[in-house]
Amino acid sequence: MIRTIDLAALNTATKYPSIPTYHVLDPKNGGLIEEATAFNGDVYLTEKVDGTNGRIISFPGGDYVLGSREELLYARGDLIGNPALGIADALRPLADRITPPTSGIRVLYLEVYGGKVTAASREIHQ
Repeated sequence: MIRTIDLAALNTATKYPSIPTYHVLDPKNGGLIEEATAFNGDVYLTEKVDGTNGRIISFPGGDYVLGSREELLYARGDLIGNPALGIADALRPLADRITPPTSGIRVLYLEVYGGKVTAASREIHQ
């Protein structure tokens, strides 16, 4: 089934969701500006691990696709995957263990750290 999917459409439909930030994004370049964002309702503050975004897209039957924030990197059983930042290598063991959905697709959004993900990764002891 996975071999017949339009990968560009799958990538677009499952891209990492935008996460609201405290500062408003500059419409010209996407950077942060000093103006604070007004939030309604409860606000939860978290500290982001110094890593990179990853996603596991799982299908009924156990097939899956692994991706970064922007692109698809590996599909279950691929002989050649994109080694970008070690994301596929880090997510593959988890993707092999999770229970696939019974219908539709399931997308897990994760933070990948350690290995060669960021310049500070050498400071993380696994």
